[in-house]
Amino acid sequence: MDADLVAVVLAAGQGKRMKSSLVKVLHPLRGRPLVGHVLDAVRGAGASRLIVVVGVQADLVRARLEGEGVEFVDQGQPLGTAHAVLATRPILGDFPGDVLVVCGDTPLLDAGDLRRLVQVRRRTGAPLAFLTTRPPDPTGYGRVIRDGHGRVTGIVEEADCTPEQRRVDEVNAGVYCFAAPRMWAALEQVGRDNAQGEFYLTDAVGILTAAGEEVVGVPAPWERVVGVSNRADLARLEAALRQERLGALMREGVAVVDPPSAFLDDTVEAERDAVIAPDVVVEGRVRIRRGACIGPLAIVRQRDRRG
Repeated sequence: MDADLVAVVLAAGQGKRMKSSLVKVLHPLRGRPLVGHVLDAVRGAGASRLIVVVGVQADLVRARLEGEGVEFVDQGQPLGTAHAVLATRPILGDFPGDVLVVCGDTPLLDAGDLRRLVQVRRRTGAPLAFLTTRPPDPTGYGRVIRDGHGRVTGIVEEADCTPEQRRVDEVNAGVYCFAAPRMWAALEQVGRDNAQGEFYLTDAVGILTAAGEEVVGVPAPWERVVGVSNRADLARLEAALRQERLGALMREGVAVVDPPSAFLDDTVEAERDAVIAPDVVVEGRVRIRRGACIGPLAIVRQRDRRG
């Protein structure tokens, strides 16, 4: 664990595009809530404390993450990402190290990318380093604005972009590493004079650069920083990760007769020479012993399984 690194996971928003009564970060992916995958990544990066900022369905999020070793901060009225981070000040105000800020709906985050981001922030001495990426379509994302020398000067949310800025294909990945003492001063200056009327965490970039500070944009692959915006996104990630998981099991000697019809949670373990027949669903913490055959047309579910 890195005693000088704390992670703040933003999990307060409802996620209207999910068209669901369930808060977005609790939608399941591979048998775990989205935010559970994010917690795995920040743990892997070495964060010594994990703080989850909650808002919508706060009690349900707390219940689902019981036993995960996290602390909770209630944002109250959701007024934007900068407002959410500021809500942690009562418990982090004296912390002298680095604060890693991530979104709770980015389940493919890679611990190696997060460690690299922290290392860049420390090596450069910049008050802030953040991940950037180049998606297939930048529509809807905050654009990373650089000067003629390639230095970051700001992030502009799409609703506030000029036509020229909208043509920029480098976007903010929503993952930040702040030097804590300088973070609070920047966030105090964030206003809400924008199209959404919210306190954007991204405005901290322009505030710091306008004060002559360096802010570093660190590129990361789109495939590892993509978030979940709607149920279609969730289904695409589920399908891709399912095939990746089944491929790993087959390489270890598990027979999966018809991979497109096999659905196994990441929590499922299968020993060599186990057989997964067509049209099988296995959910929860289940171990399939050597030589066992599941299916066809079988559903195996751990009792009292938590999402």
